[in-house]
Amino acid sequence: MYSSEYNALLERLNTFIAKYHKNEIRRGLLLFLLIFGLSTLTVFLLEYVEHFTLTVRTVLFYACLTLYSAIFLRFILYPAMALFNIRNGLSHKQAAEIISKHFPEIQDKFNNTLELAELVTQNRYSASLIMASIDQRAKLLQPIPFHLAIDFRFNYKLLKYLALVILVYLSVLIYKPIIIKEGSERILHHRTHYVAPAPFMFILENKNLTVSQGEDFEIKVKTQGQYVPQKVYVVIGSTRLLLSNTDKSTFTYSFKGVNRSFDFRFEAEEVVSSSYRLNVVFPPQIISFKIEIIPPAYTGLSSTIAENTGDITIPCGSQVKWLFATSHTDSLWMSINDSSKIPSQHENDMFVIKQRFFNSANYTLFPSNKEMVNRNNMTYAVNVIPDIYPSIQADFVTDSTLWGMYYFKGSVNDDYGFKKLLFTLKFGKDSVRTISIPIQNNLLNQEFYFAYDFSSLKNVNGNIEYYFEVWDNDGIHGSKSTKSEVKNIRIPDKKEIEQYKNEANKNIFEQLHQSEKITSDLEKELKQLQKNITNSNNLSWEHTQKFQQILEKQLSLEQALKKIAEQNKQKNNLINTFTEQDKEMLEKQKQIQELLENIMDDELKKLIDQLKEMMKNLDKSKLNEMTQELKMQTEDVNKELDRTLELLKKMNVEEKINNVIKDLDKLAQEQENLSEQSENKKTPSDSLRNMQQQQQQDFKDLQQKYQDLMKENNQLQEPFNMQNFNEEQQQIEQEFQQGQEELQKNNRKGASKHQKNNANKLKELSEQMQKMMQQNQEEANAEDEESLKMTLENIKNLSFAQEDLLLQTKQAKPYVPKYPQLSEKQNRLQGNVKVIEDSLEALAKRNPMIKPTIKKHLKKIKGYDRQTL
Repeated sequence: MYSSEYNALLERLNTFIAKYHKNEIRRGLLLFLLIFGLSTLTVFLLEYVEHFTLTVRTVLFYACLTLYSAIFLRFILYPAMALFNIRNGLSHKQAAEIISKHFPEIQDKFNNTLELAELVTQNRYSASLIMASIDQRAKLLQPIPFHLAIDFRFNYKLLKYLALVILVYLSVLIYKPIIIKEGSERILHHRTHYVAPAPFMFILENKNLTVSQGEDFEIKVKTQGQYVPQKVYVVIGSTRLLLSNTDKSTFTYSFKGVNRSFDFRFEAEEVVSSSYRLNVVFPPQIISFKIEIIPPAYTGLSSTIAENTGDITIPCGSQVKWLFATSHTDSLWMSINDSSKIPSQHENDMFVIKQRFFNSANYTLFPSNKEMVNRNNMTYAVNVIPDIYPSIQADFVTDSTLWGMYYFKGSVNDDYGFKKLLFTLKFGKDSVRTISIPIQNNLLNQEFYFAYDFSSLKNVNGNIEYYFEVWDNDGIHGSKSTKSEVKNIRIPDKKEIEQYKNEANKNIFEQLHQSEKITSDLEKELKQLQKNITNSNNLSWEHTQKFQQILEKQLSLEQALKKIAEQNKQKNNLINTFTEQDKEMLEKQKQIQELLENIMDDELKKLIDQLKEMMKNLDKSKLNEMTQELKMQTEDVNKELDRTLELLKKMNVEEKINNVIKDLDKLAQEQENLSEQSENKKTPSDSLRNMQQQQQQDFKDLQQKYQDLMKENNQLQEPFNMQNFNEEQQQIEQEFQQGQEELQKNNRKGASKHQKNNANKLKELSEQMQKMMQQNQEEANAEDEESLKMTLENIKNLSFAQEDLLLQTKQAKPYVPKYPQLSEKQNRLQGNVKVIEDSLEALAKRNPMIKPTIKKHLKKIKGYDRQTL
């Protein structure tokens, strides 16, 4: 309807109106801040200085609040509502008048233009003429800057005043902020009663106004101000208590045994402090407790309970359970070694703590409630008894009749029990053998017995370690073991056995020779003693002393012979354990052992005992007779020693020959095996040459052994008929050498042929030696048989002659010439007895089967002969 020029004019006018309202908002905000700053600064300063009453502060507070609300509503909210068209703001005519006043040259043109625009709507005048006039006037108003009609100068003035107020505010905050702080605090808290500043003030130095029931509590207060009062009281209800002056401005008072909470304040010279409250808290306490100790099951110990005692001693791994009865306690925890903390659990209105102990420790209990933790606690100790290692002790005795037979007796001890007991054998690098020994696991101290035959390990050469090892039943750390003393036994090899045998035989032979010398000396001494007794009228002290010395030598001889017999027995046991012996050789060993054990027979021992008894009551005739008897017995012992020594030497030679035969058989088998290895080409040539060289050396050793045997055999009283086998040995040596040469040429086939031939020749040599020994045995048996026949014939003839002589003696009359003839015949018969004795002795030296009982009978015959004469 209106032209574009008029619409543009209206648009510019609306823009002016919006800017006008925004300027009003700015002005209102500045005015609000200025009045707020001035009023608050004035009110805070007045309150700080005057300390208004509660009523005045309340009036000032609400007066300021009303002023601020009015300014905000009129100068900020009201223009803002006009700006956002919430209310009617500045109209176009009002805006036009403002602009016309600012620009006088416009005069009434702006208002006229607006009035003309209103006429257009009335249709009373020509619209076209009016619009033309409006357009003309609009064009005239177009260059006018309407926004210059808004007055900003008042805003700048307000801004200057506001800056001045802010500057003053900042100065106060910097130089004396207490004015703002206290003034604002008292105005804002206008309903709170504030005491007017006194010449001094009370400062309570106790940070915590809490005390445990029944404990003392000291309050400490300090005065600060223009001067210090002389007396300060603490007021509790209507009671005033004088405080002690500890220094110029500090006062204290101690409340004794506080049991309830109460309020108090301080007074001095009409100055009263704020009210304080001392709160009494009830300390947590442990009334009683008990401890249940549950040892590990493997110990077999029963559970125990300790009441109201904190220090306990327990087995390692025990579960400990504390049960506490408490008062005023909300929680309870335990500190172990001042590090780990263990909380408690509730069970049936009691606090319960459970803990398993493996090491000794100290623990402290801490009951607490919401107000406090009770720090006045005792520290207790848990003494843990560790599961100690088991102990073991073992001793043994050996069986003198069986090499390697050990009988063990030992004891084991532990604090709780055992798991197992083992006997352990270690041999070689990694070979271990264990034998379980039954024990009672729950018996803490017990003995055990065990026997072991080490000869069962005769195929194990070298040193063997053995010991007992016992394990306890420790269920916490696992079974612990303790070993007995580690001992060693050596299983001898073939070379060591032979060396032991040679040394043992040498020792036995030497001791037998020494025993023979002793018996020879005894014979001489007895003969001399007998001569001295016969030539003396009475027995002298020298006679008895000499006889006593002879008896002592006899006893020494008896002990020496026992020792020889025992050594020979041990030697046989060792040899028979590790080497195989034929039945014939075992029988010879047994027979010679019996000879050694019976060299001094029971009759001689009885005679020595009689002589000892007779020494108490000496009788010349009896002593002379007994000396003669002892002399004869000693002669017999000497003969038996000579016989036994010869039999031992002969059996030693025979055993050595048998060993050479066995070694030849073994070497023959080794040559045959080497022949097969040489032929199959699997074994390296170097190994074959080394084995051939070793077997050749073994044969040389056997040759030397045989040569030594021949020398030893020649020293026998009746040596074996031994051949030298020189030709056979040379052939075998030649085969060895040829086999070695073929191996050097790497001719395995040729070497194998020589080795096979050599194996056959070794077997042939072994067979020849066996045949030689068999022939020797047959010849010896035949000779013994013939000798025995002759001896039996002589004994029979002697018996008939003695019977005939007995008959003649009975028929003869006393004191007749015939008695000398009979005595001569008896002498001849005694000579025949000597022949029989010599024959039996020669036979006994060849054959151990001749029993000592035969010689006993022969001894009786000789005794009867002497008595007859």
